[in-house]
Amino acid sequence: MSLPKLRNSYALVLALAAAFSLQFVWFEWMVPSRTANACEWTNVNSTSQTNVLLVADPQLIDNHTYPGRSAPLLKLSQHTVDKYVAQNYKAMVESLQPDYIFFLGDYLDNGRSASDAYFDHEVRRFWRIFNRWPAKYEHTKNWFTNVPGNHDIGFGNGVKEHSRQRFEAVFGESNVVVEAGGVDFVILDTPSYSAENGLNEPSRKFVAGLKDANGEVVARDLEALADSTSVQSSGDSATSQTTESADSSLAAALMSPDYQTGESTSHRRPRILLSHVPLYRDTSKLKCGPLRESSVFLQNKGYQYQSSLLPQISQEILESVRPVVAFSGDDHDYCDVTHPLTNTREITVKSISMAMGIWRPAVQLLSFDTSQSSSPDQLAYDTHVCYLPRPYHNIVVYAITATAIASLLLFHSLRLRPSRYNYSILPTYGQEYSESSAVLMENPMSRKVSNFLKEQDEGTSSSSIPLPAYTSTATRSTSEKVVAKYKYVKLAVRRFIRKWNLTLFLRLCILEFSFVMLGYFVVVTAI
Repeated sequence: MSLPKLRNSYALVLALAAAFSLQFVWFEWMVPSRTANACEWTNVNSTSQTNVLLVADPQLIDNHTYPGRSAPLLKLSQHTVDKYVAQNYKAMVESLQPDYIFFLGDYLDNGRSASDAYFDHEVRRFWRIFNRWPAKYEHTKNWFTNVPGNHDIGFGNGVKEHSRQRFEAVFGESNVVVEAGGVDFVILDTPSYSAENGLNEPSRKFVAGLKDANGEVVARDLEALADSTSVQSSGDSATSQTTESADSSLAAALMSPDYQTGESTSHRRPRILLSHVPLYRDTSKLKCGPLRESSVFLQNKGYQYQSSLLPQISQEILESVRPVVAFSGDDHDYCDVTHPLTNTREITVKSISMAMGIWRPAVQLLSFDTSQSSSPDQLAYDTHVCYLPRPYHNIVVYAITATAIASLLLFHSLRLRPSRYNYSILPTYGQEYSESSAVLMENPMSRKVSNFLKEQDEGTSSSSIPLPAYTSTATRSTSEKVVAKYKYVKLAVRRFIRKWNLTLFLRLCILEFSFVMLGYFVVVTAI
Protein backbone atom coordinates (compact mmCIF):
# COMPACT_ATOMS: atom_id res chain seq x y z
CA MET A 1 0.00 0.00 0.00
CA SER A 2 1.40 3.36 -0.95
CA LEU A 3 1.83 6.17 1.55
CA PRO A 4 -0.76 8.52 -0.02
CA LYS A 5 -3.40 5.76 0.18
CA LEU A 6 -2.57 5.21 3.86
CA ARG A 7 -3.01 8.88 4.58
CA ASN A 8 -6.38 8.87 2.83
CA SER A 9 -7.47 5.91 4.98
CA TYR A 10 -6.59 7.70 8.19
CA ALA A 11 -8.35 10.85 7.03
CA LEU A 12 -11.48 8.85 6.25
CA VAL A 13 -11.41 7.15 9.66
CA LEU A 14 -11.03 10.47 11.48
CA ALA A 15 -13.81 12.09 9.46
CA LEU A 16 -16.23 9.26 10.18
CA ALA A 17 -15.31 9.25 13.88
CA ALA A 18 -15.93 13.00 14.04
CA ALA A 19 -19.35 12.52 12.46
CA PHE A 20 -20.18 9.83 15.00
CA SER A 21 -19.03 12.12 17.84
CA LEU A 22 -21.41 14.82 16.64
CA GLN A 23 -24.22 12.30 16.99
CA PHE A 24 -23.10 11.67 20.56
CA VAL A 25 -23.22 15.40 21.29
CA TRP A 26 -26.73 15.60 19.85
CA PHE A 27 -28.29 12.59 21.58
CA GLU A 28 -26.39 12.68 24.87
CA TRP A 29 -26.44 16.44 25.41
CA MET A 30 -28.67 18.43 23.07
CA VAL A 31 -31.73 16.13 23.15
CA PRO A 32 -31.94 15.94 26.99
CA SER A 33 -31.42 19.69 27.24
CA ARG A 34 -34.05 20.52 24.59
CA THR A 35 -36.53 18.11 26.19
CA ALA A 36 -36.01 19.57 29.65
CA ASN A 37 -36.35 23.14 28.37
CA ALA A 38 -39.76 22.22 26.94
CA CYS A 39 -41.02 21.59 30.50
CA GLU A 40 -42.20 24.56 32.54
CA TRP A 41 -43.67 25.21 35.95
CA THR A 42 -47.28 26.34 36.06
CA ASN A 43 -47.58 29.74 37.67
CA VAL A 44 -49.89 29.18 40.62
CA ASN A 45 -48.56 32.39 42.15
CA SER A 46 -45.26 33.56 40.68
CA THR A 47 -44.32 35.53 43.80
CA SER A 48 -44.62 32.88 46.50
CA GLN A 49 -45.13 29.48 44.90
CA THR A 50 -43.01 26.41 45.68
CA ASN A 51 -41.83 24.07 42.93
CA VAL A 52 -41.25 20.39 43.62
CA LEU A 53 -39.76 17.71 41.36
CA LEU A 54 -41.03 14.15 41.96
CA VAL A 55 -38.99 11.17 40.71
CA ALA A 56 -40.27 7.59 40.81
CA ASP A 57 -38.72 4.13 40.43
CA PRO A 58 -35.13 4.56 39.19
CA GLN A 59 -34.75 0.86 40.10
CA LEU A 60 -31.13 0.72 38.96
CA ILE A 61 -30.29 -2.49 37.09
CA ASP A 62 -28.10 -4.85 39.10
CA ASN A 63 -26.91 -8.45 38.92
CA HIS A 64 -30.37 -9.64 39.95
CA THR A 65 -32.32 -7.88 37.20
CA TYR A 66 -31.66 -10.13 34.20
CA PRO A 67 -30.75 -13.63 35.39
CA GLY A 68 -28.84 -15.59 32.78
CA ARG A 69 -27.68 -12.54 30.87
CA SER A 70 -23.94 -12.59 30.15
CA ALA A 71 -21.72 -10.27 32.18
CA PRO A 72 -20.67 -8.06 29.21
CA LEU A 73 -24.27 -7.65 28.06
CA LEU A 74 -25.40 -6.87 31.62
CA LYS A 75 -22.69 -4.21 31.95
CA LEU A 76 -23.77 -2.70 28.63
CA SER A 77 -27.40 -2.63 29.82
CA GLN A 78 -26.43 -0.99 33.10
CA HIS A 79 -24.30 1.62 31.35
CA THR A 80 -26.99 2.45 28.79
CA VAL A 81 -29.78 2.86 31.35
CA ASP A 82 -27.60 4.70 33.89
CA LYS A 83 -26.48 7.25 31.32
CA TYR A 84 -30.03 7.79 30.09
CA VAL A 85 -31.30 8.40 33.62
CA ALA A 86 -28.32 10.48 34.75
CA GLN A 87 -28.17 12.85 31.79
CA ASN A 88 -31.91 13.43 31.62
CA TYR A 89 -32.20 13.90 35.38
CA LYS A 90 -29.35 16.40 35.30
CA ALA A 91 -30.93 18.27 32.39
CA MET A 92 -34.28 18.44 34.21
CA VAL A 93 -32.77 19.75 37.44
CA GLU A 94 -30.56 22.31 35.72
CA SER A 95 -33.39 23.57 33.51
CA LEU A 96 -36.24 23.55 36.04
CA GLN A 97 -34.28 24.49 39.20
CA PRO A 98 -36.86 22.98 41.60
CA ASP A 99 -37.05 24.14 45.20
CA TYR A 100 -37.37 20.56 46.47
CA ILE A 101 -36.80 17.09 45.03
CA PHE A 102 -38.58 13.98 46.34
CA PHE A 103 -37.97 10.37 45.28
CA LEU A 104 -40.82 7.86 45.54
CA GLY A 105 -39.07 4.56 46.21
CA ASP A 106 -37.49 1.59 44.43
CA TYR A 107 -34.04 3.13 44.17
CA LEU A 108 -32.23 -0.18 43.60
CA ASP A 109 -33.65 -3.21 41.84
CA ASN A 110 -32.68 -5.65 44.59
CA GLY A 111 -31.82 -3.55 47.62
CA ARG A 112 -33.90 -5.78 49.89
CA SER A 113 -31.80 -8.93 49.31
CA ALA A 114 -28.35 -7.57 48.47
CA SER A 115 -25.43 -8.23 50.76
CA ASP A 116 -24.10 -5.27 52.71
CA ALA A 117 -21.02 -5.02 50.48
CA TYR A 118 -23.02 -5.15 47.26
CA PHE A 119 -25.62 -2.76 48.69
CA ASP A 120 -22.90 -0.22 49.49
CA HIS A 121 -21.56 -0.59 45.95
CA GLU A 122 -25.00 0.06 44.44
CA VAL A 123 -25.64 2.99 46.77
CA ARG A 124 -22.45 4.67 45.57
CA ARG A 125 -23.72 4.15 42.03
CA PHE A 126 -27.03 5.76 42.99
CA TRP A 127 -25.23 8.81 44.45
CA ARG A 128 -23.09 9.17 41.30
CA ILE A 129 -26.22 9.34 39.16
CA PHE A 130 -28.45 11.59 41.27
CA ASN A 131 -26.43 13.42 43.93
CA ARG A 132 -24.57 15.70 41.52
CA TRP A 133 -25.16 19.15 43.03
CA PRO A 134 -24.17 18.93 46.71
CA ALA A 135 -23.89 22.70 47.03
CA LYS A 136 -27.44 23.42 45.86
CA TYR A 137 -29.36 20.28 46.82
CA GLU A 138 -28.53 18.90 50.23
CA HIS A 139 -29.82 15.52 51.31
CA THR A 140 -32.59 15.70 53.97
CA LYS A 141 -32.80 19.48 53.50
CA ASN A 142 -34.27 20.05 50.04
CA TRP A 143 -33.46 16.66 48.44
CA PHE A 144 -35.23 13.64 49.93
CA THR A 145 -35.02 9.90 49.34
CA ASN A 146 -37.05 8.74 52.37
CA VAL A 147 -39.86 6.83 50.62
CA PRO A 148 -39.07 3.07 50.74
CA GLY A 149 -40.16 0.76 47.94
CA ASN A 150 -40.77 -2.96 47.84
CA HIS A 151 -37.51 -3.42 45.92
CA ASP A 152 -35.73 -1.56 48.72
CA ILE A 153 -37.07 -3.34 51.82
CA GLY A 154 -39.64 -5.93 50.66
CA PHE A 155 -43.42 -5.86 50.98
CA GLY A 156 -45.90 -6.82 53.71
CA ASN A 157 -44.85 -9.86 55.70
CA GLY A 158 -41.85 -10.15 53.40
CA VAL A 159 -40.30 -6.89 54.63
CA LYS A 160 -36.76 -7.57 55.81
CA GLU A 161 -35.98 -5.80 59.08
CA HIS A 162 -32.26 -5.59 58.33
CA SER A 163 -32.95 -4.16 54.88
CA ARG A 164 -35.34 -1.59 56.33
CA GLN A 165 -32.83 -0.47 58.96
CA ARG A 166 -30.13 -0.33 56.30
CA PHE A 167 -32.40 1.71 54.03
CA GLU A 168 -33.18 4.26 56.73
CA ALA A 169 -29.51 4.57 57.68
CA VAL A 170 -28.63 5.49 54.09
CA PHE A 171 -31.70 7.12 52.53
CA GLY A 172 -33.49 8.61 55.54
CA GLU A 173 -36.28 7.89 58.02
CA SER A 174 -39.16 6.14 56.29
CA ASN A 175 -42.05 7.56 58.39
CA VAL A 176 -41.62 11.28 58.71
CA VAL A 177 -43.27 14.62 58.01
CA VAL A 178 -41.22 17.10 55.97
CA GLU A 179 -42.30 20.73 55.88
CA ALA A 180 -41.68 22.36 52.50
CA GLY A 181 -43.09 25.70 51.40
CA GLY A 182 -45.76 25.71 54.12
CA VAL A 183 -46.99 22.18 53.29
CA ASP A 184 -46.49 18.99 55.28
CA PHE A 185 -45.19 16.20 53.05
CA VAL A 186 -46.19 13.00 54.83
CA ILE A 187 -43.70 10.28 53.88
CA LEU A 188 -45.16 6.87 54.72
CA ASP A 189 -43.64 3.40 54.65
CA THR A 190 -46.61 1.66 53.02
CA PRO A 191 -44.75 -1.64 52.32
CA SER A 192 -44.28 -2.09 56.09
CA TYR A 193 -47.75 -0.75 56.88
CA SER A 194 -49.15 -3.70 54.90
CA ALA A 195 -47.43 -6.27 57.12
CA GLU A 196 -49.23 -8.37 59.73
CA ASN A 197 -46.34 -9.71 61.80
CA GLY A 198 -45.32 -6.74 63.91
CA LEU A 199 -43.25 -5.06 61.18
CA ASN A 200 -46.11 -2.61 60.66
CA GLU A 201 -45.95 -1.17 64.19
CA PRO A 202 -43.75 1.90 63.42
CA SER A 203 -45.86 2.87 60.41
CA ARG A 204 -49.18 2.40 62.21
CA LYS A 205 -48.03 4.42 65.24
CA PHE A 206 -46.89 7.15 62.89
CA VAL A 207 -50.27 7.26 61.12
CA ALA A 208 -52.09 7.17 64.47
CA GLY A 209 -50.08 10.19 65.56
CA LEU A 210 -51.14 12.03 62.43
CA LYS A 211 -54.76 11.19 63.17
CA ASP A 212 -54.43 12.54 66.71
CA ALA A 213 -53.35 15.88 65.23
CA ASN A 214 -56.76 16.39 63.60
CA GLY A 215 -59.23 18.83 65.14
CA GLU A 216 -62.01 16.44 66.01
CA VAL A 217 -59.62 14.21 67.94
CA VAL A 218 -58.31 17.22 69.86
CA ALA A 219 -61.90 18.00 70.91
CA ARG A 220 -62.33 14.46 72.21
CA ASP A 221 -59.08 14.76 74.15
CA LEU A 222 -60.29 17.99 75.76
CA GLU A 223 -63.54 16.35 76.81
CA ALA A 224 -61.62 13.49 78.36
CA LEU A 225 -59.43 16.01 80.17
CA ALA A 226 -62.55 17.79 81.52
CA ASP A 227 -64.02 14.53 82.76
CA SER A 228 -60.81 13.64 84.53
CA THR A 229 -60.67 17.00 86.32
CA SER A 230 -64.32 16.90 87.40
CA VAL A 231 -63.83 13.78 89.46
CA GLN A 232 -60.80 15.09 91.31
CA SER A 233 -61.46 15.71 95.03
CA SER A 234 -59.85 18.42 97.12
CA GLY A 235 -57.57 16.26 99.18
CA ASP A 236 -54.01 16.91 100.06
CA SER A 237 -51.93 19.72 98.65
CA ALA A 238 -50.43 17.58 95.87
CA THR A 239 -53.88 16.66 94.62
CA SER A 240 -54.98 20.29 94.78
CA GLN A 241 -51.99 21.41 92.75
CA THR A 242 -52.69 18.74 90.14
CA THR A 243 -56.33 19.79 89.91
CA GLU A 244 -55.47 23.46 89.56
CA SER A 245 -52.91 22.64 86.88
CA ALA A 246 -55.44 20.55 84.98
CA ASP A 247 -58.08 23.24 85.24
CA SER A 248 -55.70 25.87 83.89
CA SER A 249 -54.64 23.57 81.03
CA LEU A 250 -58.26 22.90 80.14
CA ALA A 251 -59.15 26.58 80.23
CA ALA A 252 -56.16 27.50 78.09
CA ALA A 253 -57.01 24.78 75.57
CA LEU A 254 -60.65 25.78 75.37
CA MET A 255 -59.70 29.43 74.74
CA SER A 256 -57.07 28.59 72.14
CA PRO A 257 -57.83 29.50 68.51
CA ASP A 258 -56.85 25.98 67.50
CA TYR A 259 -59.77 24.49 69.41
CA GLN A 260 -62.14 27.19 68.18
CA THR A 261 -61.25 26.43 64.56
CA GLY A 262 -61.17 22.68 65.06
CA GLU A 263 -57.39 22.42 64.44
CA SER A 264 -54.43 21.55 66.61
CA THR A 265 -51.15 23.30 67.12
CA SER A 266 -49.31 20.27 65.75
CA HIS A 267 -51.00 20.51 62.37
CA ARG A 268 -51.91 23.81 60.79
CA ARG A 269 -50.67 23.07 57.27
CA PRO A 270 -52.11 21.23 54.24
CA ARG A 271 -50.81 17.70 53.76
CA ILE A 272 -49.41 15.90 50.73
CA LEU A 273 -48.99 12.13 51.03
CA LEU A 274 -45.95 10.41 49.49
CA SER A 275 -46.22 6.63 49.20
CA HIS A 276 -44.48 4.10 47.04
CA VAL A 277 -47.44 1.71 46.74
CA PRO A 278 -50.61 3.24 45.21
CA LEU A 279 -53.82 3.36 47.22
CA TYR A 280 -56.67 1.02 46.41
CA ARG A 281 -59.17 2.12 43.78
CA ASP A 282 -62.21 0.57 42.12
CA THR A 283 -60.88 0.30 38.58
CA SER A 284 -64.37 -0.14 37.15
CA LYS A 285 -65.26 3.36 38.36
CA LEU A 286 -61.93 5.18 38.66
CA LYS A 287 -60.01 5.36 35.39
CA CYS A 288 -56.41 6.49 35.16
CA GLY A 289 -56.98 9.06 32.44
CA PRO A 290 -55.69 9.56 28.88
CA LEU A 291 -52.02 9.94 29.82
CA ARG A 292 -51.66 6.31 30.84
CA GLU A 293 -49.97 4.04 28.29
CA SER A 294 -51.58 0.81 29.48
CA SER A 295 -55.33 0.43 29.09
CA VAL A 296 -55.82 -1.01 32.58
CA PHE A 297 -54.50 -0.59 36.11
CA LEU A 298 -53.96 -4.15 37.33
CA GLN A 299 -54.45 -4.83 41.04
CA ASN A 300 -52.61 -8.05 41.68
CA LYS A 301 -49.90 -9.30 43.97
CA GLY A 302 -47.04 -11.76 44.02
CA TYR A 303 -43.72 -12.39 45.67
CA GLN A 304 -42.61 -9.19 47.41
CA TYR A 305 -45.02 -6.91 45.55
CA GLN A 306 -48.62 -5.75 45.51
CA SER A 307 -49.75 -3.29 42.86
CA SER A 308 -52.02 -1.39 45.29
CA LEU A 309 -52.79 -1.33 49.00
CA LEU A 310 -55.71 -3.26 50.44
CA PRO A 311 -59.02 -1.33 50.67
CA GLN A 312 -59.03 -1.28 54.49
CA ILE A 313 -55.44 -0.02 54.68
CA SER A 314 -56.11 2.65 52.07
CA GLN A 315 -59.17 3.80 54.02
CA GLU A 316 -57.19 3.99 57.27
CA ILE A 317 -54.46 6.06 55.66
CA LEU A 318 -56.83 8.47 53.90
CA GLU A 319 -58.99 9.03 56.99
CA SER A 320 -55.98 9.54 59.25
CA VAL A 321 -53.75 11.64 57.01
CA ARG A 322 -56.47 13.43 55.01
CA PRO A 323 -54.08 14.71 52.33
CA VAL A 324 -55.08 17.28 49.74
CA VAL A 325 -53.21 15.29 47.10
CA ALA A 326 -51.16 12.07 47.15
CA PHE A 327 -48.28 10.87 44.97
CA SER A 328 -47.23 7.24 44.54
CA GLY A 329 -44.97 5.13 42.34
CA ASP A 330 -44.42 1.40 41.85
CA ASP A 331 -46.71 0.99 38.80
CA HIS A 332 -44.17 2.68 36.45
CA ASP A 333 -47.05 4.12 34.40
CA TYR A 334 -49.14 7.25 34.93
CA CYS A 335 -52.49 7.18 36.73
CA ASP A 336 -54.69 10.06 37.94
CA VAL A 337 -57.69 9.25 40.17
CA THR A 338 -59.68 10.98 42.92
CA HIS A 339 -60.65 8.86 45.94
CA PRO A 340 -64.25 9.62 46.88
CA LEU A 341 -63.74 8.83 50.59
CA THR A 342 -61.80 12.03 51.30
CA ASN A 343 -61.88 13.62 47.84
CA THR A 344 -58.12 13.12 47.66
CA ARG A 345 -56.51 13.20 44.25
CA GLU A 346 -53.77 10.60 43.73
CA ILE A 347 -51.13 10.77 40.99
CA THR A 348 -49.14 7.63 40.26
CA VAL A 349 -45.88 8.97 38.83
CA LYS A 350 -44.22 7.42 35.80
CA SER A 351 -40.80 5.82 36.17
CA ILE A 352 -37.72 7.83 35.22
CA SER A 353 -36.00 4.71 33.88
CA MET A 354 -36.03 3.45 30.30
CA ALA A 355 -35.91 -0.17 31.55
CA MET A 356 -39.32 -0.25 33.27
CA GLY A 357 -41.50 -1.33 30.33
CA ILE A 358 -42.94 2.04 29.30
CA TRP A 359 -42.45 3.97 26.08
CA ARG A 360 -42.09 7.42 27.64
CA PRO A 361 -40.30 7.74 30.99
CA ALA A 362 -41.14 10.93 32.85
CA VAL A 363 -40.96 12.95 36.05
CA GLN A 364 -43.75 14.83 37.79
CA LEU A 365 -43.85 18.57 38.42
CA LEU A 366 -45.74 20.03 41.38
CA SER A 367 -46.28 23.73 42.07
CA PHE A 368 -48.29 25.08 45.00
CA ASP A 369 -48.93 28.26 46.95
CA THR A 370 -50.12 28.31 50.58
CA SER A 371 -50.72 32.05 50.82
CA GLN A 372 -54.24 31.61 49.49
CA SER A 373 -55.14 28.51 51.54
CA SER A 374 -57.88 29.26 54.10
CA SER A 375 -57.83 25.78 55.69
CA PRO A 376 -55.64 22.66 55.79
CA ASP A 377 -58.03 20.94 53.37
CA GLN A 378 -57.42 23.52 50.66
CA LEU A 379 -54.30 24.12 48.61
CA ALA A 380 -53.76 26.01 45.39
CA TYR A 381 -51.58 23.67 43.34
CA ASP A 382 -50.87 22.36 39.86
CA THR A 383 -49.18 19.12 38.84
CA HIS A 384 -48.36 17.74 35.41
CA VAL A 385 -46.12 15.26 33.61
CA CYS A 386 -42.72 16.21 32.23
CA TYR A 387 -41.62 13.63 29.67
CA LEU A 388 -38.07 12.46 29.04
CA PRO A 389 -36.73 11.76 25.52
CA ARG A 390 -37.97 8.61 23.82
CA PRO A 391 -35.60 5.79 24.77
CA TYR A 392 -33.75 3.60 22.28
CA HIS A 393 -33.94 6.18 19.46
CA ASN A 394 -30.28 7.01 19.94
CA ILE A 395 -29.34 3.32 20.02
CA VAL A 396 -31.13 2.67 16.72
CA VAL A 397 -29.42 5.65 15.10
CA TYR A 398 -26.03 4.53 16.44
CA ALA A 399 -26.55 1.04 15.01
CA ILE A 400 -27.55 2.40 11.59
CA THR A 401 -24.59 4.77 11.57
CA ALA A 402 -22.18 1.98 12.56
CA THR A 403 -23.49 -0.18 9.70
CA ALA A 404 -23.10 2.66 7.22
CA ILE A 405 -19.55 3.37 8.41
CA ALA A 406 -18.61 -0.31 8.11
CA SER A 407 -19.95 -0.35 4.54
CA LEU A 408 -17.93 2.75 3.64
CA LEU A 409 -14.78 1.26 5.10
CA LEU A 410 -15.32 -1.99 3.17
CA PHE A 411 -15.85 -0.08 -0.07
CA HIS A 412 -12.73 1.95 0.65
CA SER A 413 -10.73 -1.23 1.30
CA LEU A 414 -11.91 -2.77 -1.99
CA ARG A 415 -10.71 0.31 -3.85
CA LEU A 416 -7.26 -0.11 -2.31
CA ARG A 417 -6.82 -3.84 -2.97
CA PRO A 418 -4.00 -5.00 -5.29
CA SER A 419 -4.59 -4.35 -8.98
CA ARG A 420 -4.57 -8.04 -9.93
CA TYR A 421 -7.91 -8.44 -8.12
CA ASN A 422 -9.56 -5.50 -9.84
CA TYR A 423 -11.06 -7.42 -12.73
CA SER A 424 -14.37 -8.71 -13.91
CA ILE A 425 -14.91 -12.43 -14.46
CA LEU A 426 -16.76 -11.76 -17.73
CA PRO A 427 -15.09 -9.78 -20.56
CA THR A 428 -16.34 -6.23 -20.82
CA TYR A 429 -16.05 -3.48 -23.44
CA GLY A 430 -12.46 -2.35 -23.87
CA GLN A 431 -11.07 -5.37 -22.08
CA GLU A 432 -8.91 -7.70 -24.09
CA TYR A 433 -9.36 -11.41 -23.90
CA SER A 434 -5.70 -11.80 -23.07
CA GLU A 435 -6.14 -9.78 -19.88
CA SER A 436 -8.90 -12.10 -18.66
CA SER A 437 -6.87 -15.12 -19.62
CA ALA A 438 -3.86 -13.81 -17.75
CA VAL A 439 -5.91 -13.36 -14.60
CA LEU A 440 -7.44 -16.82 -14.87
CA MET A 441 -3.98 -18.28 -15.35
CA GLU A 442 -2.77 -17.02 -11.96
CA ASN A 443 -3.75 -20.32 -10.39
CA PRO A 444 -0.61 -22.57 -10.27
CA MET A 445 -2.58 -25.73 -11.04
CA SER A 446 -4.21 -24.08 -14.05
CA ARG A 447 -0.76 -23.08 -15.29
CA LYS A 448 0.56 -26.64 -14.96
CA VAL A 449 -2.41 -28.15 -16.77
CA SER A 450 -2.15 -25.57 -19.54
CA ASN A 451 1.58 -26.24 -20.04
CA PHE A 452 1.03 -30.00 -20.13
CA LEU A 453 -1.71 -29.74 -22.75
CA LYS A 454 0.41 -27.36 -24.81
CA GLU A 455 3.36 -29.80 -24.78
CA GLN A 456 1.10 -32.66 -25.86
CA ASP A 457 -0.32 -30.64 -28.77
CA GLU A 458 3.10 -29.46 -29.94
CA GLY A 459 4.70 -32.87 -29.50
CA THR A 460 7.50 -31.49 -27.36
CA SER A 461 6.84 -33.65 -24.31
CA SER A 462 9.08 -36.66 -23.65
CA SER A 463 7.92 -40.00 -22.35
CA SER A 464 10.30 -39.68 -19.43
CA ILE A 465 8.30 -36.82 -17.94
CA PRO A 466 5.92 -38.25 -15.33
CA LEU A 467 2.28 -37.47 -15.52
CA PRO A 468 1.05 -34.70 -13.23
CA ALA A 469 -0.25 -35.62 -9.80
CA TYR A 470 -3.81 -34.81 -10.81
CA THR A 471 -3.86 -37.93 -13.03
CA SER A 472 -2.90 -40.20 -10.14
CA THR A 473 -5.51 -42.73 -8.98
CA ALA A 474 -3.55 -43.87 -5.93
CA THR A 475 -5.57 -44.12 -2.73
CA ARG A 476 -4.56 -41.64 0.05
CA SER A 477 -4.96 -42.19 3.79
CA THR A 478 -7.52 -40.35 5.88
CA SER A 479 -4.87 -38.22 7.58
CA GLU A 480 -3.47 -37.17 4.25
CA LYS A 481 -6.95 -36.19 3.08
CA VAL A 482 -7.50 -34.13 6.24
CA VAL A 483 -4.17 -32.37 5.81
CA ALA A 484 -4.87 -31.73 2.17
CA LYS A 485 -8.33 -30.40 2.99
CA TYR A 486 -6.91 -28.12 5.71
CA LYS A 487 -4.31 -26.73 3.31
CA TYR A 488 -6.96 -26.16 0.69
CA VAL A 489 -9.26 -24.33 3.11
CA LYS A 490 -6.39 -22.29 4.48
CA LEU A 491 -5.34 -21.33 0.95
CA ALA A 492 -8.91 -20.47 0.02
CA VAL A 493 -9.37 -18.27 3.11
CA ARG A 494 -6.08 -16.53 2.50
CA ARG A 495 -6.96 -15.86 -1.11
CA PHE A 496 -10.43 -14.63 -0.08
CA ILE A 497 -8.94 -12.21 2.48
CA ARG A 498 -6.45 -10.92 -0.07
CA LYS A 499 -9.03 -10.64 -2.82
CA TRP A 500 -11.40 -8.51 -0.70
CA ASN A 501 -8.61 -6.72 1.18
CA LEU A 502 -10.14 -7.70 4.52
CA THR A 503 -6.91 -7.18 6.46
CA LEU A 504 -7.02 -3.47 5.75
CA PHE A 505 -10.77 -3.44 6.40
CA LEU A 506 -10.36 -4.98 9.86
CA ARG A 507 -7.52 -2.61 10.71
CA LEU A 508 -9.65 0.37 9.73
CA CYS A 509 -12.64 -0.95 11.71
CA ILE A 510 -10.53 -1.38 14.86
CA LEU A 511 -9.07 2.09 14.42
CA GLU A 512 -12.53 3.55 13.79
CA PHE A 513 -13.96 1.84 16.86
CA SER A 514 -11.15 3.21 19.02
CA PHE A 515 -11.72 6.78 17.84
CA VAL A 516 -15.50 6.48 18.23
CA MET A 517 -15.21 5.17 21.81
CA LEU A 518 -12.76 7.95 22.62
CA GLY A 519 -15.21 10.52 21.29
CA TYR A 520 -18.08 8.94 23.25
CA PHE A 521 -16.30 9.01 26.59
CA VAL A 522 -15.09 12.57 25.99
CA VAL A 523 -18.67 13.70 25.29
CA VAL A 524 -20.21 11.76 28.19
CA THR A 525 -17.53 12.89 30.65
CA ALA A 526 -17.92 16.52 29.59
CA ILE A 527 -21.66 16.32 30.19
